[in-house]
Amino acid sequence: MIKIGIVDDHAIVRSGLRQFFSEHVDLRVAGEAASGREAIDLVRSTELDVLVM
Repeated sequence: MIKIGIVDDHAIVRSGLRQFFSEHVDLRVAGEAASGREAIDLVRSTELDVLVM
């Protein structure tokens, strides 16, 4: 299982990416962020394999 973090300031983009990744059984969205500061907090608090920005 690959744990993914999504970072984008547009909620609709994050939603679309979350939907895309949910269609793959070996991928899981572990967190989302809407800004650079939130992205740093996400990386520090969540174990991620990939961060999509």
